[in-house]
Amino acid sequence: MRLLILAAAAVLLLLQVSAMGPPIHNDKAKTGLVLEKVVRGETQVMSGTNYRLVIQVKDGAETKSYEAIVFDKPWDYVRRLTSFKPLLGNA
Repeated sequence: MRLLILAAAAVLLLLQVSAMGPPIHNDKAKTGLVLEKVVRGETQVMSGTNYRLVIQVKDGAETKSYEAIVFDKPWDYVRRLTSFKPLLGNA
């Protein structure tokens, strides 16, 4: 049961982190990307956690893949998008 709760918490955090990329990118680049799904993800623990995510987004009728890197340091109330770039081909 405890493992199930931890897994659910991890999924919720992943969804929050992955949902950050498109809106922040949209504000800066004046685009209309909408998150479709998380394709894969990795974490790197340092003085916080880097989440490296490959996500699929809708850009109008077209589906595109992007790599989003989000830095999270919850004890300092920091969560920021550090990189958001398109991937060539399919992820």
